[in-house]
Amino acid sequence: MRSDPHVESRCPACGARWATLLRSAEDLLADSRWTRDLLTDRLSDEPVMLKDTAVFTQDYRADLLVCRACQSVFRDPSAVPAGRMDRYVTDHYDPAYLDRMWVGFIAGYQRDHPWNAAHGVRAGARILEIGSWFGAFLIYATHHGAHAIGVDLGTEAAAYARRHGATVITAPFDVNAFDGQRFHAVWILNCFEQLSDPGQVLLDAARLLEPGGHLVIRTPNAAFIRFAYTRCPPTLGRRLLAGTNLGGVAYAVSYSTHALTRLITAAGFTGVAVRGREHASPARRAFTSTPLAWQPGRRALYRLASARGMAGPAWPWMDITATRHAEPRQGSDSVTSQSARVTGAAYVRF
Repeated sequence: MRSDPHVESRCPACGARWATLLRSAEDLLADSRWTRDLLTDRLSDEPVMLKDTAVFTQDYRADLLVCRACQSVFRDPSAVPAGRMDRYVTDHYDPAYLDRMWVGFIAGYQRDHPWNAAHGVRAGARILEIGSWFGAFLIYATHHGAHAIGVDLGTEAAAYARRHGATVITAPFDVNAFDGQRFHAVWILNCFEQLSDPGQVLLDAARLLEPGGHLVIRTPNAAFIRFAYTRCPPTLGRRLLAGTNLGGVAYAVSYSTHALTRLITAAGFTGVAVRGREHASPARRAFTSTPLAWQPGRRALYRLASARGMAGPAWPWMDITATRHAEPRQGSDSVTSQSARVTGAAYVRF
């Protein structure tokens, strides 16, 4: 990065006023096109798999900024189009894409079952998934004896989930829709980064959880995005982002561990822990025929990035977990007035 111009833009993660330009809208658009060209070639046998790997729902034009206070990465809020969340309602998915992703996601959840079981996926557990997409996690959890219900805006994705036996509410998440129900776990996978009011969602999740209940969030890691753009040669940085489902960074907010820990503790959760991971996506084909195709090599690179002053572990994505112990708060705190003590999150490699 040749320059670090300061931008007055309120951080959606912590409320701080000043940010630094990480990538201009023009450069970010070029990154998106580079990712699309690369993956169009690498996925030529499965072109439908470009959806959500190189072609994203939220690809609006915006500068990419870094908060000077919490180091989260976010798209310029002033560029957010009206009705942004409505795009998910009409999001179209090719059936072949959903079938392929279904198989891959179910297999991934099964491989990771011991960790999932430790965070609420067990027989008899009541589980809520916010942003349940096409229902793979819901069916996986049900297979292990849990009573799982999902909430999602997408009509096509929710219909696909129901055809596979999942229970899904097709509507925006509303805590009042559950009529006093309590859950043993609330999971938010691959959508927390697009929520317009994450603090309120966390407060509502705490209200819905039983004491001792689990919160699980899977979301992009700001430290990795900063590493790719500021510490890597341009082509390597682009390839790292493309192969980890981050090409063009089509996410409203990519949180730093510090900022997300603060949000979670402010909502009344304790025991925050972070696990670094990659994204289970066909985008990994961006690494084909390069040294990055060797997974141990990629993991060594992530560990190196984590050790190079990136203000947190620098794996591409992170699973952040916490437990609901105390009675949850009843009102929403502004991110600019949160007074909860910020604790260091424990970090475990995936």
